Amino acid sequence: MSSLKELSILTKQLTILYVEDSVTLLKQMDIFLNKFFKKVYNATNGEDGLKQYTINKPDIIITDLNMPKMDGYEMIKNIKQIDPNAKIIIISAYADVPNLLQAIHMGVCDFIPKPIDHTLLQNAINKIANEILSKTNNISQQLITQDNNIFNQLILLQQNNINIKFINHYKGVPIINNGNIIYVDNAIISVH
Repeated sequence: MSSLKELSILTKQLTILYVEDSVTLLKQMDIFLNKFFKKVYNATNGEDGLKQYTINKPDIIITDLNMPKMDGYEMIKNIKQIDPNAKIIIISAYADVPNLLQAIHMGVCDFIPKPIDHTLLQNAINKIANEILSKTNNISQQLITQDNNIFNQLILLQQNNINIKFINHYKGVPIINNGNIIYVDNAIISVH
């Protein structure tokens, strides 16, 4: 079990998306999560959650299952098509065997029953944050020790589906967009 201080250190550079149709629970969790994460994105249904994910590419997603417009399973399915390695935690009152099995088959990281046990949630977030930071540190080390061939470095970023920021300037104003490298060779770099 990790302490809140350790969790804060791990997550201070990470972003999170919380998807919940209960406005009361959404507000409570938003206050809690904002104490730890660099940025917290919120959505009240799966459709808006998918849109928030597509725009912001958060490091971690926490979602309910039963929501209007698009349920949690459909949202997870769509997110996993975009990024099969997306780190997702389900929080649901429906913690029966069929729901747990479906969540496992979809590749979610954890399933926490409602009412939320904050210790279980804290441990799940801690585990995911450690995985993300370990992967990031490993890739950073590879970039540093690799030969200085920019194409090899771009390929490494592409292979690991690393989210990068593109900064353009228009009349002195920086315009920042998030993206991923889709294809790299000696003549072409495709980004999305």
